[in-house]
This record gives sequence, structure tokens and C-alpha cells, in this order.
Amino acid sequence: MEELFGAWYVEDSIKVRHNLTLEAGLRHEFTTGWNEANGRAANYVTDAQGILQTTPMVGNSVYTGNNAIRLFSPRVGLAWDVFGTGRLPSVPDMEFIIP
Repeated sequence: MEELFGAWYVEDSIKVRHNLTLEAGLRHEFTTGWNEANGRAANYVTDAQGILQTTPMVGNSVYTGNNAIRLFSPRVGLAWDVFGTGRLPSVPDMEFIIP
């Protein structure tokens, strides 16, 4: 079995004011799924009513379709130096994934 996957990330920082910085980014991940070189991967599939078919699907991939091609995830950050000292308190990192 073989699987190829990759990711890239771009980010930009914009200083809105002397004490306010806005960060925006975009992450993209993709994968080819599990692939078998000799066509021996098997998977059971369902019909239109959701009933499991008794004959497995045999081929190069265990997946019926690759849904992991366009996995985009926007990132947004805000840094506000409330007192103008150049020091920021530690805050937890938050990440939102939008399907």
C-alpha cells in the first residue's frame, strides 16, 4: 500500500496600528488515499439505499472516491498590545477548521 500526501501554508501579517497586528493564513492539505500497486485492494460498498453489497469492490484503492483533495483551512490571528509595552501575555492558540 502506498499513500502520497502533502500540505502547504501561506500567511501574512499586517500591522493595523502601532499596537494591533492582524494575521491571516490559509492551509491546504491533500492526499491520494491508500493505493495498492497490483490492484489487490478490496472494500465493501453500499447501494443507493445504504445496503451493504455482498461482492467487494476490488481495485487499486480501498476508497470508492478520494474526498481528501481540497482540504482548505483558513487561519486568522489578532495581536493587541493593550498597554503599548511590546509585551503580550500568553494566550491559548485556537484553530478553526471550516469544511
